[in-house]
Amino acid sequence: MATPLGLRVLIVVLVVGALGGAGYLLWSHFSSASRAKAELGDAIDCVAQADAAIVPLNEAVSSQIGGDTSSHEGLSEKIDSATSLLTEASSHLERAQALADHLDDSGREVLDALSASIEARRGMIGAGEVIVDVDDAVSSALGLLGQARDRLESADEKAKAASDAANEYARFLAGEQTQIQDANVAVSLDNEAASLIAEASDLLGKAKQAFGDADYAVYESYVAKRAEAAQLMLDADSAVVSGDFERAGQLVSQYNAADAEAATFAATLPANLSDIFVDSYARLTSAERQKYAESAAKAADADAVVRKYQGVLARAATSGAARA
Repeated sequence: MATPLGLRVLIVVLVVGALGGAGYLLWSHFSSASRAKAELGDAIDCVAQADAAIVPLNEAVSSQIGGDTSSHEGLSEKIDSATSLLTEASSHLERAQALADHLDDSGREVLDALSASIEARRGMIGAGEVIVDVDDAVSSALGLLGQARDRLESADEKAKAASDAANEYARFLAGEQTQIQDANVAVSLDNEAASLIAEASDLLGKAKQAFGDADYAVYESYVAKRAEAAQLMLDADSAVVSGDFERAGQLVSQYNAADAEAATFAATLPANLSDIFVDSYARLTSAERQKYAESAAKAADADAVVRKYQGVLARAATSGAARA
């Protein structure tokens, strides 16, 4: 029995409509999958670009106390850029996650890996910034402390020269032939020594401002006693200039006592300038170093999953090109 024409037309319409609907769903699925992969690719690119700051940050974090901090130059701007790129990566990732149903298992796996990778890098940046800030503060304080030591060494040379000049002048007063016949020579050198010690004290204060967590007490005691001794010697030589030899003798005795105390303090100074920073440096950075290391390990694990995913995509692309 023949099918009525109207019924045949209806069947054709229904079949075509069904095929068209299935085609649309298929197209929609592949289109969404393509967009999800594109968002994943953009997220991966952003993370890779963010590593432009991670690499120098690694160098900064691995440096030792008092080490070269030249790698810190421009690091702040790189960190800002990396932070912005990670935020952009998160945005791409969120859009990919909204299309997760259209991804295969490897695609969904890399979603989680990328999320972990981004958070791990944020952890590295946060911990790294703390360490770099402490490094910079210690480096600045150490440099100032070194300058203070240099001033004190120069003051030693001036004080010795002043003592030699005073002795030469004493020989002149005793009727001997000497090159120095003016007591003011010693006074001038005493003033230079006292000025250098004052500069050292000022530099020590600046070191404390740069990094206040260290214990500078032994240096402060030493510099203060050196300043006291230098002033006593200046007063003694000034008394000689004015002809008050009795007072000069009293002041020299006081100077000898202060100089002996300064020598006692000098014996307690750390062998290395950086020694006074070791404990506070460890206290301020140890937890952050551990956090940085843990974050770096998490990033490495996550990156391994991302690289595997990229390898799968690359092989698929190569295979597709070969078939074409």
